[in-house]
Amino acid sequence: MIFIVSLLFLNFFATANSQTHDHQNHTNLSRELRLDGGKKWVTDKSLRFNMSAIHQHIKINLPKIDDQKLTSEEYLLLSEKINSNIKNIFKTCRLPAKADAQLHIILVNMMRSNDILKSKTGTVEKNHAIHEILSAYKMYLEYFDHNARN
Repeated sequence: MIFIVSLLFLNFFATANSQTHDHQNHTNLSRELRLDGGKKWVTDKSLRFNMSAIHQHIKINLPKIDDQKLTSEEYLLLSEKINSNIKNIFKTCRLPAKADAQLHIILVNMMRSNDILKSKTGTVEKNHAIHEILSAYKMYLEYFDHNARN
């Protein structure tokens, strides 16, 4: 499993532009999410903006997704938008190391599911991937302080 996650990161980093903080030192991404001493992890404006954008991209398309009426081209466009926001998170997000490590667990799930949207898989698989991204977003809301004012 760690090997697969590592390959996903290598694939993502190969396509990402420049990195502003080191994501290659994160190991054991399969661990469970946990709170920061019982509190939600801190966030920054960039993270909140990009996670909200991912949610909005999906929310706008959700009726067509659930009715299985989104075209392959629309799935590809949605995937590109989500990928752009994930790249922006990697480039601009400035979290403390422990919060960053927790965020990676969520982002790996999003990246894995987003790759399915670009593939030639069927609508059912793509719809499932969309709901997996939404589940990862809900995990983010559960473990990170999205309503912070900093």
